[in-house]
Amino acid sequence: ISMVPALHSSGISESKFSHDGGLPAGFVIELNGKKVYHAGDTGLFGDMKLIGGIYHPDVALLPVGGLFTMDTKLATIAAKWIRPKFVIPMHYSTWPPIKANPEEMREELEKEGIKLLVLKPGESFQF
Repeated sequence: ISMVPALHSSGISESKFSHDGGLPAGFVIELNGKKVYHAGDTGLFGDMKLIGGIYHPDVALLPVGGLFTMDTKLATIAAKWIRPKFVIPMHYSTWPPIKANPEEMREELEKEGIKLLVLKPGESFQF
């Protein structure tokens, strides 16, 4: 497991309470020669190119909700930089401000040879 950067706030700040949540992060998990990049809550940032170039993940889990994270357009750019075989969109449509349609990514990703996997809650994927 490798910890990689993410671009997001990570603390809680309320009027009488403040808590530092540490550094925002994503993770690259490798098992039996297969690699998964879980981007965490993140915006688009240039070092995603390095994550793709160094780790060559097979699967990238990318947030697409658009509030505090990437939207579908930015996640499509991230996928092009990372170059995984599969993209699984995450962190969307769990409450109204982050409603998104990840299918908007499909055509552009397929042009790049990247498969979009839109999973339902509780659904799994094996590769």
